[in-house]
Amino acid sequence: MRLELTVMLPDRPGELLKVLEVLAGEGGNVVSIVHEREKVVEGVVPVDLVVELPSTSSPLRVKELLEAKDVMIMKFEEAVEKARVTVVAVGKTDTSILSELDKEVKVVSFEGETRPESGGALKITFEGPLSALESTLAKVKEAVEKEGGLLILPIEEAKK
Repeated sequence: MRLELTVMLPDRPGELLKVLEVLAGEGGNVVSIVHEREKVVEGVVPVDLVVELPSTSSPLRVKELLEAKDVMIMKFEEAVEKARVTVVAVGKTDTSILSELDKEVKVVSFEGETRPESGGALKITFEGPLSALESTLAKVKEAVEKEGGLLILPIEEAKK
């Protein structure tokens, strides 16, 4: 699981180490650190971290351990991995299915040509969390195939 956190640390040596020791102790792997030294306010520096934690680690425990070391936490949330997937629908397609998608999934691109008698081809790009994209693609595929059309998935999706 990936965590995004912002901590406010006193601008003195060793303060960031307190945070890193907690994360390492929980098996965390730092993906990125942004230490915003130009934003020092009253001797305190905001530090943004993105950390990958093993599935056996508890985010709540990490937060409690940081607070026990008097680390001021401004932001602490699980990062949701998003992806973009482009599909092509060939044949007659009922586009009303696009208004019934998971609220976490957005249609970021929609182009193509449709003809009432034969359908046509539509290129649709979706963006959202991986889990929501999977269910969305399944619904769109079902709707397209119900109309006698074909949904062409990206290669990695087609293998599933």
